[in-house]
Amino acid sequence: CHMPEVKGYVPGGALSIIHSREFKGSESLHGKRVMVVGSSISAYEIGGDIANDSKVKDIISICRNPRYVLPKAKDLVPIEAQAFTRLQGLVAKHISAEAAAERIADFIEDPKNYGAPRPNTDASQLQVTFGSVWLQNVKDGRIRAMVAEIKEVEGTKVHLTNGATVEVDVIIMGTGYELHTPFLSRDIRSTIEVSRDFVHMYQRTFHPDLPNFACVGLFNQFGPYFPVMELQSRWVSMVWKGVTALPSREEQLQSIQHFKERSDTGSAVRKEGFFHQNLMTYAELCGVLPPLTERPDLLKPLLLGPLAPSVFRIRGHGAYPGAAEQFLEDADNFGLIPEKVPDNQLRILEMVAQVLSTPEMQQAVQQLKADAGASKAA
Repeated sequence: CHMPEVKGYVPGGALSIIHSREFKGSESLHGKRVMVVGSSISAYEIGGDIANDSKVKDIISICRNPRYVLPKAKDLVPIEAQAFTRLQGLVAKHISAEAAAERIADFIEDPKNYGAPRPNTDASQLQVTFGSVWLQNVKDGRIRAMVAEIKEVEGTKVHLTNGATVEVDVIIMGTGYELHTPFLSRDIRSTIEVSRDFVHMYQRTFHPDLPNFACVGLFNQFGPYFPVMELQSRWVSMVWKGVTALPSREEQLQSIQHFKERSDTGSAVRKEGFFHQNLMTYAELCGVLPPLTERPDLLKPLLLGPLAPSVFRIRGHGAYPGAAEQFLEDADNFGLIPEKVPDNQLRILEMVAQVLSTPEMQQAVQQLKADAGASKAA
């Protein structure tokens, strides 16, 4: 875990500092003044959890970079099923990450409406996290939120970089984790250049200097990991079985270098760390993205529906009989497929089709326009 050093802190004194991984519930915090540090999901979820416990005396939330907060669900439907779709993955890949971020922003409420610090409003710098009740607790006064870092501590006094001094009994560091690979030899760690956040490998999986070696799940991501790791694992098995081939050594090294340059600026996390983008990357590498226009009843669910695992069993290696029907059932269960595609989504699809200029995308646009015209006529 990543545990920042705190100037002036003496372990075993009146002030306790723990990492979020050590948090087991709010019961141990009854009657105490608590500070939660960080702006990712662990910090916001822990802050919201202890704020719901009236026996916790006081809660302060501080961070260096405030984030927009996505609810875990909207209208009882998981937010990733609504915001992270194939269409948005196409937008991020072929239009811009900024355009995809603007779509995600549709699901975000402005923190300033809750009295919370407002994040960067530049879509290219959009940083989000999941949170259930953090914003509401800020609005209700149970959480005091501020932009600051810990400068130093004196006993239970915490001096902050914004000039404030507060008294707390416990500090919970929701400051994330560092990539830890003790299971790898020193030579392998050196070859793949393990850093705090990354392994530098082709598509975060293979390295041309390490035949018969692959990594799964060693990447930063916002959203569910297991569907992505399933596809990544399928790709590894397909490569090793000879079903598909890796590009040349030169192409792999060029891709690794390109990723390294982006990761040095932080953009690799911001622009490539979303669930739907990673999922579509591995689906394309596996060759299991189902065609959009082969079945008219699948077009809208494939573009606007959830990226459920059943999607990637319709076509290609590892396809299952009945997977298309299973996916239609999955999409229907979420209740997200409209009778008519909203005009703004249709415009976005037209932008993608113009960039790609493929017969499939052109046909998809024409079919959805025809459906929209029929709906208006009705």
